[in-house]
Amino acid sequence: MRPALLFAGIAALAGAAALPGDGLAWHMAEHLMIGVVAPILIAAGAPVRTALAYIDPRAGRRLARLLHHPVMRTAVRPAMAFPASITVLLGVHLTPAFSAALHHPLLHALEHGALFWTGLAAWTGLLGIDPVGRPCGAIARLAWLTASMGAMAAVGATYLASTHVLFPHGTRSLADQQFAGTVMWLAAMAILVPAGLAAVVHALWREERRQRRREQAGAR
Repeated sequence: MRPALLFAGIAALAGAAALPGDGLAWHMAEHLMIGVVAPILIAAGAPVRTALAYIDPRAGRRLARLLHHPVMRTAVRPAMAFPASITVLLGVHLTPAFSAALHHPLLHALEHGALFWTGLAAWTGLLGIDPVGRPCGAIARLAWLTASMGAMAAVGATYLASTHVLFPHGTRSLADQQFAGTVMWLAAMAILVPAGLAAVVHALWREERRQRRREQAGAR
């Protein structure tokens, strides 16, 4: 199951690159696939565990030491990763950086990289599947997911409510901009709500298993 999720995440990145480049709505869909869909699937696919299963043991030990470095472990803590991911999401879509990136390939690549890596760090920490991530509780997961949905909804609402074109270099049509807002708004519901429910259920199931082990250990 995990390898399938990992390959699905890679396919999402490839699919994002294949989307049409014209129109703000398509650009928004590309960002959602790079910054939300692909990170969720790749994090759920446990890429570190998969890599450790196939690479040379010595290389695996070096990789494990790198990933367990305090800086790396701090970077994927939800309290660090989700604020970073939300800041990048808002900064990319609600500041002049969005328009500038459309005309500068290097800025565009950096924009996509920031969306992907902050999203991957956030979901790695939230799911806690790979050894690099430390799982958080169900309430914390729900809180961070609610914050992410709020950020995505804020971007969507800004694009929908605006009576003028926000980024003239990105689109010349107010209708296209409003459609892009609709895409972001609906994605917050269609992607993060099911993913959030699954993450919370997984956290509750993990806690129940932990409690059963404690009870079994106490009965011995």
